[in-house]
Amino acid sequence: MNKFLSVAVLSLSVLLTGCDSEPSSSEIQKAMQDNIDHTNQQAKQRFGENSKNMLTTLNKADKVSCKESEAKGTYLCKVNTDITLPFMGEKQTVAEFKFTKADNGWEVSP
Repeated sequence: MNKFLSVAVLSLSVLLTGCDSEPSSSEIQKAMQDNIDHTNQQAKQRFGENSKNMLTTLNKADKVSCKESEAKGTYLCKVNTDITLPFMGEKQTVAEFKFTKADNGWEVSP
């Protein structure tokens, strides 16, 4: 009985820990790519054929660190980015972004 109880408590603690964890590097990459895809779609709708020069490309987004923010399910993460921007070219920087857990994964906010 004690073994069963120990296994049950351990399993429950692992599950609960996983529910409130910060985004992984791959989840950050996906959230940022989704955000850029949305922005690019808006540029295509607005500028049509001329949108080729208006598109942003995410070359890299690597998580440096994350800290939980005051809002539940939200983290402030420093991300090492390499982005190609319209008219500005390729830019590499480390910046802080807010990530919020949504039903379909993580979302990045400005």
